Amino acid sequence: MWILVHRLSEIDTPAFQQFLTEAVKSFHATLTRMDTKPEDVMPWKVNGERWHLGDKGFRLVGRYTGIVVCCPASSPSFAR
Repeated sequence: MWILVHRLSEIDTPAFQQFLTEAVKSFHATLTRMDTKPEDVMPWKVNGERWHLGDKGFRLVGRYTGIVVCCPASSPSFAR
């Protein structure tokens, strides 16, 4: 992006400084989003157990609860 300025008074204002600050933040956010791998933001990675036991995950709530009660050491890891 480039801006053509004729006079310093056009850009020497608090409003223009705020505009530049917001533009830089937005640009950095876009760069960060571009660096993110799609698999890192998949719902089963982000929400883990909550997604797996929810409506769109695996419907194992009854079985899962039974496994945890009987064998707490063998409970599955949802962090992968």
